Amino acid sequence: MGAGLINSRRALKAAAPANFAPQDPIELLKLAGDSAALWFSDKIDTRAYPNNFLSVKISFKNKGIISWESTYLKIKITDRQGNPLGFNPAEIDYHEISTVEPSQIANFSDVIHAPSHSGLYDVKFILTYKNQPIKGGALYKTIEVKPVHLAVLTETKLPVAVLSKWRQITASIKIKNNSAGSWQKKNLALKLETTDPCLKIAGAIRPQEDQIKNGATATFAPTLIFKNCGLGLKRYTLKLQTATGTIGIESGERFLRID
Repeated sequence: MGAGLINSRRALKAAAPANFAPQDPIELLKLAGDSAALWFSDKIDTRAYPNNFLSVKISFKNKGIISWESTYLKIKITDRQGNPLGFNPAEIDYHEISTVEPSQIANFSDVIHAPSHSGLYDVKFILTYKNQPIKGGALYKTIEVKPVHLAVLTETKLPVAVLSKWRQITASIKIKNNSAGSWQKKNLALKLETTDPCLKIAGAIRPQEDQIKNGATATFAPTLIFKNCGLGLKRYTLKLQTATGTIGIESGERFLRID
């Protein structure tokens, strides 16, 4: 059918999307051999709330023999195997307009969104040029995504083990107000929830302070009662009863071993 040579590049481009530009294999080999990077510095938030902002600053030094044009420089965010993790966007653009010459530093700075699901994420930041990973241009971080807690347990003197012949013990704990408003003493009480009824707190435990503003700490001195408990590990959860309802406390899940 016809005569002459087939222009494979034109044929591929015609069959691909309009914004697709096939790369020359020779160019790819040259990029792989002549382009190299070295980590220089980074400042990355390693704790974030789901769907909330996360600050990323990474600097790589150009250790290769070719210049990096700013338009083609990116950092991809994946897991250790190169799969997407849910960080948005999944690529960080290079916002400088100058070309990064050999021995110069490329500074990336951006704000991204953390995934919607809580958990520990093993993240790989991959420096790419013309969509190709650059040798030596990888940075590994573990980022913890945790939900917002309105109350945070900051200090505790709670027992982790007691003798079965004992009946009660007085503890001391401090809880930070991480909410937007203030807590009032008359509307605030410490609660203990457990599936084992042998564990409880004596009375309604109010804070020592009359008012606990945002960022301040409430101090409680509860008496933990354990009566007719069997031996072994007991699990309980500390919560706060406020004027608007019961709220959870970060690190409020505790264990008590009865010997």
